[in-house]
Amino acid sequence: MKANWKFAIVALATLAMVACNPNKSTEPDKPQQQDTTVTPPAPQDTTVTPPPSGPFKSKISVTDNSSADWENVPAEYLVESECPDDAMYLGLKWAKIYADAAFINILVAYDPDELGEDLSWIPFHVYLDVDNDPTTGGFNGQLSEGNADVLLETGILADGAHNPWNPSVSKWWGDGVSNEWIWSDPSKDHDASDFWGAEVGEGQLPIGNSQELEGNIFEIQLMRELIPHEFANEFGLALDIQDAGWSSVGMIPQGSATDDGAVYGPILKIKIDPAK
Repeated sequence: MKANWKFAIVALATLAMVACNPNKSTEPDKPQQQDTTVTPPAPQDTTVTPPPSGPFKSKISVTDNSSADWENVPAEYLVESECPDDAMYLGLKWAKIYADAAFINILVAYDPDELGEDLSWIPFHVYLDVDNDPTTGGFNGQLSEGNADVLLETGILADGAHNPWNPSVSKWWGDGVSNEWIWSDPSKDHDASDFWGAEVGEGQLPIGNSQELEGNIFEIQLMRELIPHEFANEFGLALDIQDAGWSSVGMIPQGSATDDGAVYGPILKIKIDPAK
């Protein structure tokens, strides 16, 4: 697990103010009244639909050496995000995400020049806001909002070759929003014997699989039912790739960099295609 992050994001709150009556009065001026009501966040779809109970065949295959099947994805359920050329971290170029009734499918292009010369182990992360609730989760180290509940992690390259991506699963243990790396119980010591505090260790369950395609593209498929969290019909997702020294070199979503450094967007919103 990586333990040192260099990102800090500002969380925003909205406070509504009521001004005094501008009409002139013969009475002495009264102090302004302040409405301290906090505007609630926009309604979120937190409805949960159970996964299919019988055999299910996804539109996406990660064993066919092709991405042509993405042409069959319904447009209303396809989410795309592109990293601008002037972003701070350029290791991930673009991504497409499609969640069907059983799987989370990810198609993502990377820039090998951003990974460095040491390709012994290249970590890849998926951050999830599983419940679509902005008040849960808390990691904001690479997001403009602190609402990531779950981290999926393992290497996508090992010794320079593609490593089928079957990740560990870790939940957020922080007390509120933080950019710290708190993906295991901080009150306990962790080591390989307890999978470094993960809920599911790397390779313990057949959660994920992947293939590398021409053009420096990874295609990843994750079985949602094996991730031990209940998913809302709409959930959040973000991606990160790092170099062998566990420093991030690519992130989606991401905006154009400023004088203050990297600019990250809100977590991508993914709607589950309910078609069985």
